[in-house]
Amino acid sequence: MNFWKSPFRRRHKVLFSSERRHPDSECSSIVAVALSPNGQTLVTGNTDGQISLWDIATLSKQKVIDDLRSAIRVVRISPDGIYIACVTDRNEFLVWDSENCRRIHVSDGFFDIAFSWNGKRVATLTNDSIINVHEVGSFEKIRALRGDKSVTLSPDGESLVTTNFLQSMQSDQMEIVLCNVDSGIGKALKQACWVNTLSHSPSGKYLACALKDGISIVDPYGVVVWRLPDYECIQPLLRHDETDQFDAVSDVAFTPNGKHMVSSSTNGTIMVWRVGSFERVQTLTWDGAKIASVSVSSKALAVAAKGKGFSLWNDASSKNWE
Repeated sequence: MNFWKSPFRRRHKVLFSSERRHPDSECSSIVAVALSPNGQTLVTGNTDGQISLWDIATLSKQKVIDDLRSAIRVVRISPDGIYIACVTDRNEFLVWDSENCRRIHVSDGFFDIAFSWNGKRVATLTNDSIINVHEVGSFEKIRALRGDKSVTLSPDGESLVTTNFLQSMQSDQMEIVLCNVDSGIGKALKQACWVNTLSHSPSGKYLACALKDGISIVDPYGVVVWRLPDYECIQPLLRHDETDQFDAVSDVAFTPNGKHMVSSSTNGTIMVWRVGSFERVQTLTWDGAKIASVSVSSKALAVAAKGKGFSLWNDASSKNWE
């Protein structure tokens, strides 16, 4: 029986509603979004090198905190909301104090940024395949490891998962690797096709991987989830198209309470999954949008799409997160 069309499929509350899309003409160059933990502020980064703060209640731009004159690749907010970070096309990793928007750190960074959920460490990928791990606060570099394309830190910051390119006939073939931050010792978890992003759940029980293709070339699933600490691969189950046509999953993120996971696709769909059972509980659409990044707080969901700007959904009811 087709799960998606089954009459016995469970009914769930609507988690997100009240979509408000910002006018394309004003923010079409935005490619990265990050929501503050309290859900009151949206931080965006664009291809013109601007990091901007928006008030979610009014969708008005409050401040441009810096003009970097280099395209923003990724923007993140620390779990405690104290720091805003980004990486740029100039291989720069920059950090600001969110309260006064004062720049406090600059070092190498290009592909990705990952804060540990406890807020004590942050990792960034450079354009020469090096992961720099920093202590949050001093931003002193404590370890340099090898990695490519994507990185995620465990909630305690003691380990990370990244990818390495493999030398093979398949140019997009990658290896997903687990590394201990302090010892630098790593081990391969799985081979996969192109990996777009990796994400740990706040509890540390799950690791999610968003794929361009699949966990193997013949099984083109969109998101694969591992159960930790044994890294048992749960049956790949998450696709963004019920037809034979497959669209890449561009990003995946867990809600702060760890009860839901959100994934986005280049076909303009955003799906919400219940963590544990990994049932799909809601599907949102943005027609014609090739979604590049997604961010979720306790009160809102934001996505950015190339050439479209950003779109925002409020939570339908705070009780949905209990």
